[in-house]
Amino acid sequence: MRPYDKDKSQILAMFYYGVPIEDIKRFYKGKEQQYLFDTALMQLESEGMIKREGESFVVTKEAGDAFLCYGNYLKYVEAKRRQQVDNEKAKVLDSKVKKSTIVSNYLKSANMVCSIVSFIVGVLLSDQVKWILNWLSSFFLTGCALPHS
Repeated sequence: MRPYDKDKSQILAMFYYGVPIEDIKRFYKGKEQQYLFDTALMQLESEGMIKREGESFVVTKEAGDAFLCYGNYLKYVEAKRRQQVDNEKAKVLDSKVKKSTIVSNYLKSANMVCSIVSFIVGVLLSDQVKWILNWLSSFFLTGCALPHS
């Protein structure tokens, strides 16, 4: 959990349930507590969870959806973090799949070429083919009907 998440969760919950900002500020007494409040407020505003309207703050639709779907802000933050990690893992997996597909295609192509070359060499080196080639060469060169064994 990041710093101020607990404070942000409490402040956002109070905003969500309609507690005025003056009442929320009363919970944060002293300079350090006021600093926590101001920092949490700025972070909530930068995340788009609340927006400033004049002197007051209003909960945005995203914050309302977070409360409806997750129950509170901390669960929402954890779900967002998990979703980000899952997206990164999916990107890594996708790149690995693409690389392995490319390698697989190259191997299939090489296998195909080797198979064709092997077939041609096998046919050319067989005894019957040698006999036919020998017969053709002797027929055209000497005019004989059959080659001598």
